[in-house]
Amino acid sequence: MQGLLDNLIASAAQTSVRLLEHGLQPCPAEAAAGLSMAEGQNVLRTVRLRSYRNKPVSLITTFVPAHMSPLLTPQDLEQKPMLSLLEQGGIRIGTAEQSVSSCLTDAAAAPLLEEPLGSALLSVVRVVRDVDGYPVQWLHGLYRPHCYDYRIALTRAGEATARIWLAGDIATTVR
Repeated sequence: MQGLLDNLIASAAQTSVRLLEHGLQPCPAEAAAGLSMAEGQNVLRTVRLRSYRNKPVSLITTFVPAHMSPLLTPQDLEQKPMLSLLEQGGIRIGTAEQSVSSCLTDAAAAPLLEEPLGSALLSVVRVVRDVDGYPVQWLHGLYRPHCYDYRIALTRAGEATARIWLAGDIATTVR
């Protein structure tokens, strides 16, 4: 997890961010399931547009439990990655689960990401947990696919009759 966290922070350092939304609201079903809380319970929702060389590369919607909202001020979120701010606030990040798929650009995301309506995007859903297994962040990111590379180092392991691939370092490159 530390390698992924370090890589995400390093990638964020190469980009600028514009905070589009920041406020408490009732948690929608998908985020509530990821955060192990009741739908409608208050959470902090943020929407950030990340750019590289003045071009948009991602649109990130994040939900965190409401009690963590004082750690994530609008000013700080425009200067530092959210995971860094959570750690600075005493949250000890432990694990994350991430899925990467694709989706089509909708009417809300198209102008922000400067992509034609209906074009393909990478869709990332990530749940981050603290060292005790408590969910601290649910994230849905939309990424312009020609702006990102995801790389995972794989290592072959196991006996000759039961060989498997194990994931090693994960790297994200913004271009």
